[in-house]
Amino acid sequence: IPAIMATAESIDESSNRDDINAMLWVKKTTDQSAVVLASTKEGHLVSGIAEHPNVMDTNYLLVPNINDRYDDVRRIYTSFYETPALELLTEYNVRYIVVSDSAKEEFGFDKLSYISDERCFKRIFDNRRTIQIYEVRCQI
Repeated sequence: IPAIMATAESIDESSNRDDINAMLWVKKTTDQSAVVLASTKEGHLVSGIAEHPNVMDTNYLLVPNINDRYDDVRRIYTSFYETPALELLTEYNVRYIVVSDSAKEEFGFDKLSYISDERCFKRIFDNRRTIQIYEVRCQI
């Protein structure tokens, strides 16, 4: 019940139709066990709507080393270089990265600087407005 309440609250407070449609697309087209990285506000959408594991959401209460995890997520979104980002993506077993207006606002970036290598990062969803999703194809 707490997860359902958190999902409903997250949808009401911070989501728009584009976010929900993107998460429905993830649910329908990707392996359900694949880990999805999103902003902390969107973490509930990842688990609640897409029904995928997330790296982080706003339910911090029982998460060990939450500050380290948050810093790692921030580093993934703001890294200039592919190698440090891939190290963290591998550590958290991330298969998909959600780049949204929410993530850009929360972590203070305009775009992922390291995604030009399509061998490692392939854009698989783009609504051309507010959200893109990249598949992580490499590990370290």
